[in-house]
Amino acid sequence: MPQHSARARVVTDISWMAAAQYVSEGLYFARGALLAAFLGPAGFGIWSAMKIVDRFLPYAPLGSLQGMLQLSPHADARGDASAAERYRATAVWIGLAAGFGVAALVAAIALAQAPAAVQRPWLLFAAMLALEEIGEIQLLILRSQRRFVAVGAATIGSALGSTVLGGIAAWRFGLSGFLLAVCLSHAAVAFIVARASRTPPRPRFDPATARQLISTGSGILVAQVLGTLMQNLDKLLLWMMLGSRALGLYAVPCYLADLVLLLPQALVTVLYPQLLVTVARTGSRASAWPYLERVTVLLAHVGCLVLGGLYLTWHLAIEAWLPEYVPAIAPGRVLILVAFLPIVAALPATVLISLNGQAKLIAVRAVAACVTGGAVFLTIGRGSDLAAVAWATAPGFLLFSVATLLAALRHAGLPWPRRARMLLSVFAPYAVLLALLAAFGPQRTGGSTPWTLPGQIAIVCGPLLVSSVFLASWFGVLPRRARR
Repeated sequence: MPQHSARARVVTDISWMAAAQYVSEGLYFARGALLAAFLGPAGFGIWSAMKIVDRFLPYAPLGSLQGMLQLSPHADARGDASAAERYRATAVWIGLAAGFGVAALVAAIALAQAPAAVQRPWLLFAAMLALEEIGEIQLLILRSQRRFVAVGAATIGSALGSTVLGGIAAWRFGLSGFLLAVCLSHAAVAFIVARASRTPPRPRFDPATARQLISTGSGILVAQVLGTLMQNLDKLLLWMMLGSRALGLYAVPCYLADLVLLLPQALVTVLYPQLLVTVARTGSRASAWPYLERVTVLLAHVGCLVLGGLYLTWHLAIEAWLPEYVPAIAPGRVLILVAFLPIVAALPATVLISLNGQAKLIAVRAVAACVTGGAVFLTIGRGSDLAAVAWATAPGFLLFSVATLLAALRHAGLPWPRRARMLLSVFAPYAVLLALLAAFGPQRTGGSTPWTLPGQIAIVCGPLLVSSVFLASWFGVLPRRARR
């Protein structure tokens, strides 16, 4: 019965976190669409550049928060409440200091370097960073306590407030008004979460605990920094080499790609603490096999169906609602296809971290980031269009996906027949999707083909669904009998 209850709780947590993240990211996607329409490509490019900076804010505490997420569940599992509280209190102190330090640095650079026309938005963005860090630390504390319902509610509340208030402010007052509204939304959510917390840890700095947290989280930190860098190198180089307008056009499909990546992110958010507890209790790497095999294969098959539908319908939204961004249709289709690669690498990367294989993950991501950065830099330097820039990200992500899968399978100790079966079951539906889109998908930017849109969806997604069910059954996701 306890085992059944634990499994039921995991399913509930996954469902709630997935729903909360999809609702919040759906709101953020709507907010992005509103900003793209209200600000235009140039203004939207400035906001996208701010988002690149924002993506790296969680790493300012030098891995202490990642260390807290890894150490505090173990302390809770062994009944050491004092150690768990000490980890959380020290991580909060470091996180607040780092967040306010980054905000001060951004404000100083804005005052010294930013043109007068964009100085006020960057100063408001610095204030947003400080308030956002407070909220993120509160959510991490709740995650370490496995209070996923509270995390989901706070996530939706923050997204709803910043979307509604921010959208109205952007419409009336432009980028500065939007940033001010987001600051107010972050402040309100942080206040509500702090009041609702049962026992929020008081920030307290303990040097020995800080060293332990940073030492534990440093490997995870480096791996995550490299992953974030790989995800944003194309946008960063576009901003530096071509300016905010080019970045604004390219960022619109990037919002869609980020939305697609929510499914693996939601699963990882919930499964990571459970995976740590499972490995700690059993002491066996084989306990990670179900997470590595069945969840990854399921993500591959579901992901292909979602990506096929998005590929065929992406241009309709742009042509109807954002006509200024028609040049973003072609790179958007490419980014939709490339998104499959990080989807299937999400769980293997998490398994590597949980089994202390951070060094392998760091090496893979470092090489993949270099490949991605080099390919994008050369492509932009040759004066290629945005679609070519999007294609230039594919080699690095392909290398990362395949190498991460192989490293995780080997580190977990799976025998070679199971490794081969899993690799085939992951990439076979992707090959089917690419072949069907090449044969029946839209070939021109506007999306016109001899096939109607319902016909394209039926021709592409129908065989893909049939092949996915067959492959999932054949390769063990839907086994007829228990597998050893």
